[in-house]
Amino acid sequence: MNSQEAFDKDKQETFNKVATHLMTQNEKAQDRYGCLYRTEDGKTCAVGCLIPKDIYDERMEHTDLDSILKNFPELTNIIQPQLDLLTALQKIHDNVDVELWPNHLVDLATLEDLEVPAILKK
Repeated sequence: MNSQEAFDKDKQETFNKVATHLMTQNEKAQDRYGCLYRTEDGKTCAVGCLIPKDIYDERMEHTDLDSILKNFPELTNIIQPQLDLLTALQKIHDNVDVELWPNHLVDLATLEDLEVPAILKK
């Protein structure tokens, strides 16, 4: 397996995990000020679902991914390899109505040349 195949496999796994999470939760992780990585009642966003509980810090809230990478370098291995994909997934979570998530996720999978996970084929 060459490095591009490994990258694509990781990209597909990341997409599947986040898409499945979003469709299962079927609700935004947010407070009255906007979207959150993790809410008090346990909801998480597209990126928040990838952040281990023991690394999560409230100071992450209301910051972008570049700030998280800068201030929490322990997340570099989780976020950096798929930064573009995670940014796109985060935009879907933050800016798209929940009932439209499936269409946007399928569009993103197509754009990124990824397989559409079963949860989106309903």
